[in-house]
Amino acid sequence: EVPKITATTPAVTAERRTVVTDKVQLDRVYLSWITPAFYKPGEWRARWQNWTRGLSLVLVGVMMVAIARVPFAWVGPLLTFAGLLLVARGVLGSLLSLRPR
Repeated sequence: EVPKITATTPAVTAERRTVVTDKVQLDRVYLSWITPAFYKPGEWRARWQNWTRGLSLVLVGVMMVAIARVPFAWVGPLLTFAGLLLVARGVLGSLLSLRPR
């Protein structure tokens, strides 16, 4: 048979506060990581496709950073907008790739 636990929680008699700071800025790292699509050389059609992909990824990346910092009530509309942005990216990419040469 297992004995019952007889632990007691001490009363809170004082208040302690701590300030924690950091110097990590991942937002900038992620945005600079996906922007090389803007300056790669190539055929104009491929360049437009790269611009479409790169710009949509930058905008979705900005939206994800914004989602981490806005009130909870805004998260749903921002996710909806990010989804619509990716759908528009797919449609535009399809139109550019299916266009006759």
